Amino acid sequence: KKEKILGVWVNTRKVNYINAPKYLSISSNRKIEDILNQKTQKISEIGLNNFNIRIQPGIKVENEKKWRQALTRNMLKSNLWSINENSVTLNKDSLFRSYLKLPSNVITGQFEVKILHYRNSKLVSQQINSINVSKSGISAEIYNIAQNYSTLYGIFAVFLAVLVGWGSNLIFRKV
Repeated sequence: KKEKILGVWVNTRKVNYINAPKYLSISSNRKIEDILNQKTQKISEIGLNNFNIRIQPGIKVENEKKWRQALTRNMLKSNLWSINENSVTLNKDSLFRSYLKLPSNVITGQFEVKILHYRNSKLVSQQINSINVSKSGISAEIYNIAQNYSTLYGIFAVFLAVLVGWGSNLIFRKV
């Protein structure tokens, strides 16, 4: 929660959710409301407002619903949560294809992929797989250097900033 203190917006309060997904993408071949009724969506925790996210025990929160709405809004805005209806193409009766766009700010590591097949609001089959998300290329190298050699990375960043500032001064100074 941000509040204006002495003319500056500052984070004053926060809520920790212990089981909120760091990345969530829901894909379907039609609108979810056309596939599942509200009761099944709630029970199966399908949809942004249907999964059970818990606040860290011991924290008292006023107006929990507003905090939950803010979490959803912020995760959607940062592209870490998404609903992609009509994005799954069916080939014959048992094959399908879906593309997943991972935002650049997604964390690296193992992710669980659930494939759910519903027919007439009833779960027909379920498969759970995992995928590994990792960085590659120059961004991976910079990330690894920053993590493993933080002091050296910090010194280099300061040196580079001074060098760029000095170079800009040379180029734009008045004669």
